[in-house]
Amino acid sequence: FDLVVQGLPKPDLLLYLKAPVSVLVERIQQRGRQMESGITAEYLSLLDSFYEDWLRSYDVCPVLVIPSQDLDFVNKPQHLDIVVQRIQDKLSGQENVVFPD
Repeated sequence: FDLVVQGLPKPDLLLYLKAPVSVLVERIQQRGRQMESGITAEYLSLLDSFYEDWLRSYDVCPVLVIPSQDLDFVNKPQHLDIVVQRIQDKLSGQENVVFPD
């Protein structure tokens, strides 16, 4: 495994679309895919915890975490444009900082 990984080119960016477990469960239910029917909230919570731990030590490339609970790529294609812009900003070093009201 390590030999194969060493031979792969390093990515320019790791994109992590993060959403609360409750949102993930809702999306899984909305899709209604048979192969996802056994995925539980507990499993998703554990997976989220593993991702968070892994990302803390990930140093291969920059990481862009995008809160995705309010994104809807299916019904609002402009949301994809927003994500693409954030990716381009991160890659060019021109990230926007937005302060909440």
